[in-house]
Amino acid sequence: MTPLMAAAAVRSRPPHAAARGPVAARAAATTAPWELPAPLEDHDQHEQDDEHEDEQHGANVACAAMLRRRNASRPVDLEQVQREVAALELPEAVWRTCPWQPRERVDAGLRQWLRCAGAALREDQVIGMPSHAVDEAWHGLILCTARYAAFCEAAYGRFLHHHPEGGAPAGAAAAGGADEQLGRTIVAWSLVGRPGEPCLLWDLDARVDVREPWGVAAERVAQVQARMAAAR
Repeated sequence: MTPLMAAAAVRSRPPHAAARGPVAARAAATTAPWELPAPLEDHDQHEQDDEHEDEQHGANVACAAMLRRRNASRPVDLEQVQREVAALELPEAVWRTCPWQPRERVDAGLRQWLRCAGAALREDQVIGMPSHAVDEAWHGLILCTARYAAFCEAAYGRFLHHHPEGGAPAGAAAAGGADEQLGRTIVAWSLVGRPGEPCLLWDLDARVDVREPWGVAAERVAQVQARMAAAR
């Protein structure tokens, strides 16, 4: 699986859900229930999950403790994140290792992921990447180092690091398991999704014909959403 700190994928089909209103209002009034229910059991899926677990864990992103002082001085503004993600220009280089089509869908998924990252950074949470295709596009963007650094500063006020599994620095936020990280991605999306906007991340890989798709099962999404609704 591929976890992010900033969106994680649970291979249970089940890293980026209807929103309740403007992001600013939700951010002021809501504390996301980051403690999640246990995942639904699917014993057949567990074997497949284990087979790809190391691969999907490869996109772990975390906020190091050394950044927390700066985070406190400039909290992440989710409306600012929305604006900068919408304005982000993606050069052709982003797509060199991301061949899946339609590209427009992967592009939209990447932008949803970057929005989820803002919610996770704001709360110092580790989330997981639900999509291999989006993960590859994100890698391509990171390799455009000057463009990526400028985007991170404008959107988040800090650099959104990408730590491969086991590569996070000492003091980074605790990640938890892959399913837990993906559950937090669902929570993050609840904070940034616009009213009526569907999240593309949960089944994007299946829709663009990734051979070994990642994703988040609809049942798991519903389970976490129900937990959030009960906590309000």
